[in-house]
Amino acid sequence: KQVLLFAVITIIDAQSGHAAEAESNVTAYEGHYLQYPQCSIPDCKPSMFEFCGVASIGKIFDEYLKVLGFKYDAKRSEGGNTKFKVALIDDKTNRYCYGIRIQRHLLSLMYSQNVEETGIAIDLLQLLEKTELHKVVYRHSFWPETYSMKSDKQRKKFLRQLPCDSRQQSDPWIFKNNEHRGTGIVFVHNANDIRRLLLTNDDLKYGLRHNDYRFFHDCSYRNGVRRFSVAEIKEFGFQDKDIDDIAHVVKGESLIAQRYISNTYLVNGRKFGIRSFVVLLSLNPYIVLFSDGYISINAEQFDAVNIQKHNVLSNREVSSKSKKASELDWNWSFEQMDEHLQQDETVNFRMADIREKMMDAARSTFHAAMRTNGKFSKSTRKKLNKYLPIALSNNIIDKRDNNYVWLAMDYLLTDDGNVKLLEINLHPGTRFIPSYCSWYQVEGVEENESSWQCQMARNITHEIVNVTLSLALERQFGNYKLVNMREKLEQLLKFHKVLI
Repeated sequence: KQVLLFAVITIIDAQSGHAAEAESNVTAYEGHYLQYPQCSIPDCKPSMFEFCGVASIGKIFDEYLKVLGFKYDAKRSEGGNTKFKVALIDDKTNRYCYGIRIQRHLLSLMYSQNVEETGIAIDLLQLLEKTELHKVVYRHSFWPETYSMKSDKQRKKFLRQLPCDSRQQSDPWIFKNNEHRGTGIVFVHNANDIRRLLLTNDDLKYGLRHNDYRFFHDCSYRNGVRRFSVAEIKEFGFQDKDIDDIAHVVKGESLIAQRYISNTYLVNGRKFGIRSFVVLLSLNPYIVLFSDGYISINAEQFDAVNIQKHNVLSNREVSSKSKKASELDWNWSFEQMDEHLQQDETVNFRMADIREKMMDAARSTFHAAMRTNGKFSKSTRKKLNKYLPIALSNNIIDKRDNNYVWLAMDYLLTDDGNVKLLEINLHPGTRFIPSYCSWYQVEGVEENESSWQCQMARNITHEIVNVTLSLALERQFGNYKLVNMREKLEQLLKFHKVLI
């Protein structure tokens, strides 16, 4: 038996002889029953709770849910996101992610807020795009110097601070769009190249009106307009969607320009990033959990004379392309990193210090998403106005839904022990977890017990499932109380920390 706190529910282990077959599998809860029926029609009613595959921690997640008695939906697993679900017996129907392609669990979480009652809009969507995240955290020291190319004011400020003599610019500027996994990131070293890429006809007219030479190619009135061809712009690395193929300039609607951080700490001469995980357990009330992640190390030795994307970025997609790296080369546990820091006599900080700073940055970021004026950002309103009516008309979200979102936050570490937030990822990759990892004991596979990756996956899975299901049950059966909520959460949690 598996005891879940909060609502104290007893779940029959589906692996034991006491569990019935799929169609009659039930779980007792103080006179109520839960069961897991199939639903073959598109207009399913709301379920009490569901887990979506896009928000899982891979195979281990699926295995643990089966242990708890959840039923796997093979029919819908390919077409939609929902894999496991639990419904009230008096409902006898369930809900699937089907039809329109939306981030259903994310939209459902946004819809669960009671903005009219609280006067607070938690703008979760704003944190998931770099251009929007910048608007939320730009005042914080953990956010690198950044300019939004969509903002006319910030764009002009960025262009004014570029040197006219490119020899004065030793480090590149990094342009990022809202893509992830290393795509959409472009390094540009030459300030005059940046002007040729960005300056529009309106910019040139502005320079003439205000007698500002910094808004001309090569900072000279006498030089004509010399634009790159579309093919040349693509050679820099910009994507088609970011290029105006008529004006031959880079569009700024979805781009930020970020100053390269030159004082990063190196591991054995390599750049690296730190990933931590965050669970948005609820937006009503606002509950955010934090957990350790891993260190992602670049496969290439860093060369300060030749700063390029391939020897700076340390994400999985970039490192995996290197023939020099094995799976163990590119990721370390926090404990391995701490051992490395202890042996480095040039630094006086440890992983515990770094973890606290990452937690502070995460807490500040998610606090900043709380809009006390009760209004979502323009970007979020646009998305909600587009997708909410479709989801509601198709009956695929409901105020009674109980969903969560699992996120990853990526940081850089400077040589003085400070952290810089880079981005927040909605669907963290789980390929850092080896394929041999399992919730079950696997005979002959000792790594399944000894690997820190396997243990981390089990820890994250165990706590996300238990806490999320417990909160859903409290809400469903009317036992939901905010009193001592943090204390209750911390009783359930060993691996995660409560941020908010």
